[in-house]
Amino acid sequence: MMKLKLAVLCVVLGGPTALWAQKKAPQIVFGTGLGAAIPMGTLAERFGVFNQISGELGYLTHKHWAYSIEGLYLFNQNVREDVLAPLRNSDGDLIGINDQVASVVLRGRGYFVAPQLAYLANRPGKRGTNMWRTSLSVGYLIHRIRVQDDLTNFPQAGGVYARGYDNYTQGPALKIGTGYQFSRHNGGINYYLVAEYIMAQTTNKRQYSYTTKQPISDDPQIQSMLNIRFVWLLPAKTLRSPDDINY
Repeated sequence: MMKLKLAVLCVVLGGPTALWAQKKAPQIVFGTGLGAAIPMGTLAERFGVFNQISGELGYLTHKHWAYSIEGLYLFNQNVREDVLAPLRNSDGDLIGINDQVASVVLRGRGYFVAPQLAYLANRPGKRGTNMWRTSLSVGYLIHRIRVQDDLTNFPQAGGVYARGYDNYTQGPALKIGTGYQFSRHNGGINYYLVAEYIMAQTTNKRQYSYTTKQPISDDPQIQSMLNIRFVWLLPAKTLRSPDDINY
């Protein structure tokens, strides 16, 4: 009975995508993924490697094109730029209210949102369809430093004061990707693994830095990162193939 339930679940989740791979039927899919983003250049001076969660809603055509809207959420605990350095004592501690040592940590946060265009070059296999995937996205990148006060006893960098330390930065971005996509004939397994390069022209949106005690330049800068993602695809709706439409 359990095997029967699992078989039915696999057909429900994977069947429509397998149909698209074999018969090229258009379909609407939802994708959710996990990965890592590796900052490069000047961005690597501020942040270490990001963890990444992604989601997308897409439309796959019968001619191997995929159109989608995607969103990436970036987060880490590795902030290399110590924006609170001027507030630390000789021992490197932050002293909060009542002369207590504050528990303040820095976190990296980021977002990337964009429409995406991808082309899938099919190579049918014995158990499924292997596809070489190339993609292009033009969207928007945002990143900042989050000042997290675990004990809520360090008001010097909390509330509105946090804006003087977070280096809130944003700007238009271009993302290109290439990878491997697989769709099993009998359903159940539909995913892609992709490597992507993001390049953005960003500007720091804060006017004054409490770290340097100086105004912040609004000159644009080029920032980039390398993404590696695994995305699981779930079909939402399979549409009729153009060959099945009667006029």
